[in-house]
Amino acid sequence: MDKKIREKYLFLAEFLEKTLGSEYEIVLYDFSNNESSIIYLANSHISGRSIENPLDSSTFKFISEQTIRDNNYIVSQKGITRNGKVIKSSSFFIKDDDNNFIGMLCINFDGSKYVNLAKKILRLTNMEMLL
Repeated sequence: MDKKIREKYLFLAEFLEKTLGSEYEIVLYDFSNNESSIIYLANSHISGRSIENPLDSSTFKFISEQTIRDNNYIVSQKGITRNGKVIKSSSFFIKDDDNNFIGMLCINFDGSKYVNLAKKILRLTNMEMLL
């Protein structure tokens, strides 16, 4: 990823972090360096990863080459973190002028506290068995 594109997406990632808050993990990947492809990471408590984590092919096994070639993004995919937490994950594919996949901006949402709250409310109504 060249410097100009990288800077543009770094600003966008920072904006998303400040706008969305602590329940959203923002991850920016640059695939020009396979040693450590995460160049921005906000709210890492959601997935438990760190910016030093190397590119892990299993992280992206849900994204096929065909998906990347035919789409600019995928939204609202079920993801599972390293610690087993279920999250909602959306990924924007960053491509160069020749349509080569050069990076990715991911937004992962941890809605577990809302799910737990909904379950508690249903228990109050004695209707939790309906789920």
